Amino acid sequence: LIVPVVTPAATTLTWFFRNGALRAHSGSLHKYGYLAAAYVCLCVAECCSFTLTMKIAVIGGGPVGASIGSHLARNVQYSVCYGSRDPSSSKIQQLLASQPGTTAKPTQDAVQWGDILLLTVPVRLIDAESVKELASFLGPGTATKIIIDATNPTTAYPKLEVLWNGTSAGELLQAGLADSYVFKAFNYIGWEMMAKPDALGVLVNMMFAGPDGPEKGKVTDLIKDAGFDPVYIGPILYSRHLEALAELWIHLGVSPAGFTSVDFGRYFAFNVVRKDPSKDAQYADAIDGTDK
Repeated sequence: LIVPVVTPAATTLTWFFRNGALRAHSGSLHKYGYLAAAYVCLCVAECCSFTLTMKIAVIGGGPVGASIGSHLARNVQYSVCYGSRDPSSSKIQQLLASQPGTTAKPTQDAVQWGDILLLTVPVRLIDAESVKELASFLGPGTATKIIIDATNPTTAYPKLEVLWNGTSAGELLQAGLADSYVFKAFNYIGWEMMAKPDALGVLVNMMFAGPDGPEKGKVTDLIKDAGFDPVYIGPILYSRHLEALAELWIHLGVSPAGFTSVDFGRYFAFNVVRKDPSKDAQYADAIDGTDK
């Protein structure tokens, strides 16, 4: 992203110093002209880098946030900051040491700083009051921000049922933070898969729900840069289905949680298998008469 801006700048400045008014002067001045051109280009590059970097505030330093943050921190398009009640704690400091370039701030400062907020703290959003408590915890910096909700309102272990009172946590969060853009993602897969999204040897889908506007593109890019194949399924209303899917994943992957003896282990995923709708006619022709 920087090269297209810097290259023309370098070309223009170099031409100026080689062919402009300074040409009549001594060779030493030409040398300093080249140095000046190089210096200006470095300044342009740093300015562009600052402007184009997306600031990701990861709220929570547990394995989910740390796993996603580790992928984004290695990408020059992102700057990652962990929001914590105690940024100086040994846990957070060890996390920062393992992810060079990341920083940590008190939660509300991180929220204020970030362009996109990744919510990974263990909250149970089950009603308006619980959302109000979370909003107070996050502070006023959520306004106009993208919030990616990776939480699930589960009961205690070992049942780990997703609580359902007629609406989902994602819907409640959007209603409570009406001036934010809430998306549901990263909630129905284990942190081990988040740390190693290629562990299964196939590209794993990440279905997500939220508003269908310009913000969706940013969330799509983030999911892709975290190592997954983003699959948009519709508005935040559909977070209720993603949370139900989370309950199924937990019960199949966190033995002996739930009510089944089936144990898939921690490394499995739900993938969407689909055909190209534009080729419906071709598929119809292929099966015409064969199923009669």
